[in-house]
Amino acid sequence: MRFEELFDDLAAQAAAAGERVLWDEANEMVRAENVSRTLLDRLSPGSRIRLQLRGAHVIEGPVSRVGRDVVVVTPDSGTEWAVRSSAVRQLRLLQAGSPQVRDRVDFSALLRRLARSRPALALAQDDGRTDHGRLLSVGRDHLDIALESAERVLMALDGISALRWRSGSAPGTGRR
Repeated sequence: MRFEELFDDLAAQAAAAGERVLWDEANEMVRAENVSRTLLDRLSPGSRIRLQLRGAHVIEGPVSRVGRDVVVVTPDSGTEWAVRSSAVRQLRLLQAGSPQVRDRVDFSALLRRLARSRPALALAQDDGRTDHGRLLSVGRDHLDIALESAERVLMALDGISALRWRSGSAPGTGRR
């Protein structure tokens, strides 16, 4: 009888050790997956968010698109914001959206689509300023803008946190 109890005890210890190893492996897989996730991976269309950007800009509203390095937020029915992920300092998820496949568009591609219709824009910059003008063209690392003052300027993409335009003024940039 003692040997049966000893073998049962050894079997229980082995099973518990196997469960611990399996549990540890599962936790390690979750940690590894989290390490590879980006800020935008946590968003999906329909999410409601509040973003604090470089330059003290704050944008709040529902997410309409999530791209590789850009999220489009539609705070009201009349405007859309394209926010560069690198400009986000804090993201508050106010309401989760439905999981969907991410859009493959990036910030530069979205700007090129906008440039086709030359919409009026507000450009939220990293230093806290907001300039207003029309998008004329998009270069590899800059935008060509006609400001409301009729001055034409080139703006480095790295200095732009977000762009705002009127919904419907730029085909192919709105909700999907």
